[in-house]
Amino acid sequence: MRDLRLGDAVLDGAGGFSPVYFFSHADAAVAAPFVRLELATSGATLTLSPDHYVDVRGAPVYAKDVRVGDALARWTGVDFVADVVANATNVVAEGLYNPYTLSGTIVVDGVLASCHSSWILDGLVPPRVAAPVYQRAFVVPRVAYKLIGPRGMDALFGVGNTGATASIASQTAALFAVVAILAVSAAAASKAALRR
Repeated sequence: MRDLRLGDAVLDGAGGFSPVYFFSHADAAVAAPFVRLELATSGATLTLSPDHYVDVRGAPVYAKDVRVGDALARWTGVDFVADVVANATNVVAEGLYNPYTLSGTIVVDGVLASCHSSWILDGLVPPRVAAPVYQRAFVVPRVAYKLIGPRGMDALFGVGNTGATASIASQTAALFAVVAILAVSAAAASKAALRR
């Protein structure tokens, strides 16, 4: 994860490649609690924060709620197969990263995961409801990425995985700036279309 940069295309849940357009966390120096899920057939492991989403039986759940016997999707190099969780342990590890892909999914160490984790709706609705809402809510940074590319996103949000993540306040301010720019652009385009 520490080598991943904005614009890098990574394997996603459709078996294709989706670019990373945003990082909510990119800090190599922080130690944090994680859940490590080891798969029975392949021995593959997926290590993610306790409140990060992972699909179990086709629905997002918190990593901390995954149990031995639950099946996760593992990439074989050709397609995804179900692989049963043989062991789920709590660990503390260094490095906290949360890349977002345009598709909203990412394959990490051969195992499918969501790009989303707990945020503003958690505690009110379960992950299976929150995850698609979050994916739709992130339309503005996805559009911004398509308009200004990886360098523009890094300059605007300061989240290019350069070892430091911009504060939530500065990211929020930048997000509102992008929304304002898109709203003004849409209004101008609409006005121009009406004049024709």
